[in-house]
Amino acid sequence: MDVGTFKASGARLTAWLVIPPVLIVVCGVGGALLERRAHWETARIEALSEALPQLVDARMNAQLLLEHFKETGGSIQSEEQLIAFLRETAVHAGFSVDTLKVDREVAGKGRNTDTLAASVKGTGTLAVIQQFMRDVGASQDLLSDDAIKLTQAHVDESGEYRAELSFELLLFNAAGGAK
Repeated sequence: MDVGTFKASGARLTAWLVIPPVLIVVCGVGGALLERRAHWETARIEALSEALPQLVDARMNAQLLLEHFKETGGSIQSEEQLIAFLRETAVHAGFSVDTLKVDREVAGKGRNTDTLAASVKGTGTLAVIQQFMRDVGASQDLLSDDAIKLTQAHVDESGEYRAELSFELLLFNAAGGAK
């Protein structure tokens, strides 16, 4: 190129001197930004790949637990079914039921799910009462004993106690969650 061309036009000389460094800086900064983003994406993918097996295991465990509750916890859905279950379990354990009352408690008032609250009054020895409570808890995972009150039924040596037991059953919707 002829040097006279640049001397004749100052704008042309300025453009030839300024544009190459500007292009170098723009490409360098753009490349650095792209590299930083690639490192950030790589770190994010590595963190996700470390956490993903744990999340998959937790999901599988939750699914197994949900299926287990569908099989065991979802069978009792009404007051009549709970009464029949408690009576049958009491007979099996040898616990003599005097009164049995079941009330439905609707979700709300600090509760996320509907529940059935059962109050059982009866007599039996401590071993019989314990067996009854153990059988009830073992058969229904969502049925828990809420309270127990024991009073001695007789002063003799029969060892029988009058028991007032309270149970609470979470109603479980078989479609996939608590009601």
